[in-house]
Amino acid sequence: MTATDSLEFAGLQPEQNQFLAHRLRSRSDREAAASAHIAIGRIEAWKQRDQAFMRAYRELGSDGVKLAQRITREDLGMAAIVLREGLTATRLIVVSKRDIREVPDWKSRHEAAELILKIHGVLTAKIDIEIRVRQIAAQLGLDPDEAVAEAQRVLRDAATV
Repeated sequence: MTATDSLEFAGLQPEQNQFLAHRLRSRSDREAAASAHIAIGRIEAWKQRDQAFMRAYRELGSDGVKLAQRITREDLGMAAIVLREGLTATRLIVVSKRDIREVPDWKSRHEAAELILKIHGVLTAKIDIEIRVRQIAAQLGLDPDEAVAEAQRVLRDAATV
C-alpha cells in the first residue's frame, strides 16, 4: 500500500476517494478514471452535482504539495502507532520453573527504530522531490502539475525496469 492508497476525504463515497487517490498519480481525469475503473461520465456528474467532491477535487488539484504532506503525516502517524509496540517489545526468559522474567527485546526494538527512520527518510525525500520539480517547472514556465505528473510517470516506469 502506498501513501496515496490511504487518501480519504471525509464525507465522500469510497469510489470518489478511490478516484481522487488515482487522480493524484495520473495526468488527467480520464487516466485516473480508467485506472480506478470508474466511468469518466460518472466523474463529470460528481463534479457538477456533488459539492463535497468538488471541494476535495479542488484541494487535490490546487495544492498537491500540502496534500502530500498531510498524507505523509497521516502515514507516519499510523506507522508510529504500529511501531510503538516494536519500540517497547519485550520477551520472556525462563530462569527456572518459578522464575520467568520479562526483558527488553533489543533486536525487535532496534528493527522498529531503523524502520521508522527509513520510512521518514523515504517519504520526506518524495515530498522534497515534488517541491523541487514544481519550482523548476515554474521557473521554466511549465505547468507544475503536469511536470509532477510526468516526473511520477518516469519514476514509475524506471521502477518497473
